[in-house]
Amino acid sequence: MKKEIGLVFGIGFLLLVGMSTASAADPTGFELHKHVVVYGDWEWLGSWQLTYPATAEYFYDIYSPQSTVSNVMNDDDLGTAWQWEGHSYVDSNAETDYYNSFDAWTVNDPATTPATGGYTKYDFHEHTESTNPNGASTQDLHVFGYGNTYVQSHVHTDYGSWQGVDTKINK
Repeated sequence: MKKEIGLVFGIGFLLLVGMSTASAADPTGFELHKHVVVYGDWEWLGSWQLTYPATAEYFYDIYSPQSTVSNVMNDDDLGTAWQWEGHSYVDSNAETDYYNSFDAWTVNDPATTPATGGYTKYDFHEHTESTNPNGASTQDLHVFGYGNTYVQSHVHTDYGSWQGVDTKINK
């Protein structure tokens, strides 16, 4: 009797493991996470101090859990104090969420600081297109100017899509 019970449990266990292995789906999707901080060099604190203060910050996050094809192209120009230029292009063949957060500010206000280069110059341009053949849509967001700005964007596409983002600080 003990052998029969053990045999039944053993067969049941093998069936359970076999079924769960056969029913597992292949994982799909992709995520992208980009973070940039733009630093300056000198900051006026009653006198010029070499503090390397931040003057801009950028976050780019993409989630496409059902995507099976994605392409990412990225080009950034880093290195010069107070300046940055970035270009990103991403496409996906499934539902996608694009999140952009861009924050720029002037560290050395020219109204109160001697001999500065002026207010921080910023340029943020986001373009998104759905590739749905039954009704594709496009979205374009362009924010540019001088001084301080905060831009936050979320674009959801329910089909394949692509997004291009061009961002500049003091360029």
